[in-house]
Amino acid sequence: MTNPEKIKQILLSEIEKINQHREDFCKRPGINFTRDRKITFDTLLHFQISMESGSVNHELLKYFNFNVGTPSLSAFYQQRAKLSDDVFQKLFYNFNNCFKPKFLLKGRYQ
Repeated sequence: MTNPEKIKQILLSEIEKINQHREDFCKRPGINFTRDRKITFDTLLHFQISMESGSVNHELLKYFNFNVGTPSLSAFYQQRAKLSDDVFQKLFYNFNNCFKPKFLLKGRYQ
């Protein structure tokens, strides 16, 4: 396994860890992300991280391989509105804590 593959695997495992505690990262715990949807909690995180510079609609089509059942733009916005404000910050810190040496940053960078 190459280094980029290891890094991607770490990111995916951190997304899965947050997914296991998704009620902590919803605006309405116990209500949001409880039903089966096309855009699940972990899919939403992965999609937003992997987005490029295209329009959101085009990025959705690419992410879902131009499938007829691709979620609508409205569905994406509705699911995104359910996320709490700190989910990506938590993911960022958890991901960065997986790497050593931390002393190089010396608390200066986020």
